[in-house]
Amino acid sequence: MNQHDYHLSAVRFWQKANQNLKRFSECCYHVENKDALAADCVCSVRTIQFYAAAWSLYLELQAEFGETVSLLWERGEISLWRKAPQLRNTLSLSLEKTYEYLETAIEHDMTRESFAAHVDAKENPTPQWVRRVRSIFDKLRLLRDDWKTEIPSDLRDEFDAWAERGAELLERISKATVE
Repeated sequence: MNQHDYHLSAVRFWQKANQNLKRFSECCYHVENKDALAADCVCSVRTIQFYAAAWSLYLELQAEFGETVSLLWERGEISLWRKAPQLRNTLSLSLEKTYEYLETAIEHDMTRESFAAHVDAKENPTPQWVRRVRSIFDKLRLLRDDWKTEIPSDLRDEFDAWAERGAELLERISKATVE
């Protein structure tokens, strides 16, 4: 096979995988024992829940907006449909707003990441630099238990206090810049 044939094959396989993942999404939605499904699929329960949430959103949108949603489902990548429920929950988006953002993302061939960034930029009033620094502090909080024992014992409490003060300061900055 030449380069062109490989390219066409890759595209075909990707499109088929995307359709299969959409079918997988529907199945995840209907399976009650998500733990067992995750074990059998050798993936996390969270992954199963993300796919199930994508199908749930599809059903909800279809009930509200009709057949145009089926066209979006067919044209859009499953990654967008997986991300949309997360954004909807995180940013408290209405069903209509979620539909509009999905429509825009599919129309402009956005990746999952650009879709998330687009929605976040439109809906999240907190400045991006504050969100980035807050994200660093959140990661520090999650990770510190893993390596906290490596911090000298006489400095652990001081480190914890520093991390908490930083997080509190970011919250105050965030509130002050949004108001």
